[in-house]
Amino acid sequence: MKTRLKKHLLGLLVAGLLLVTPVMTLAATINFSGIDDYFNAQFDATVAIEGSTVTEVSFTINGGEAIVLANLTQLLYTPGVSLNLKGNSGGAAPSYFALDYYCNDPDGFNRMFAMIDSATYLVTGSKLTASGASCVPLPGSLLILGSGLAGLLGLRRKP
Repeated sequence: MKTRLKKHLLGLLVAGLLLVTPVMTLAATINFSGIDDYFNAQFDATVAIEGSTVTEVSFTINGGEAIVLANLTQLLYTPGVSLNLKGNSGGAAPSYFALDYYCNDPDGFNRMFAMIDSATYLVTGSKLTASGASCVPLPGSLLILGSGLAGLLGLRRKP
């Protein structure tokens, strides 16, 4: 009986630890912006999301005309955790775009990249900001984590 209870409490603890990681709240639109590392240009991107599917991606340089991606060649989206995508605008002279955003490490490997004609634009690390998405822990996961910890401490103190 005691072993079974320990397994259940350990399961609660593991579930709490997995769920307590920061998450990006779902939004209809997430806007990314930053100052380019090379040309000091304003670099903005908009990612439209419906449910857990990315429906449209566009970007601008220095407030110019928005370039909409026609081809998403790589798309990894984990609602509440990360967004990684690559694609191009299509056509005879396509513009290329890539975005990597990890909610739990805003100063880490986050980057936004574009190549238009022969010019390359890049925003990295803490210079890349996101609005329409916030990184917050889920309150329910904190309750699960706390319950698991309290249960394990309680079992440890009993003879």
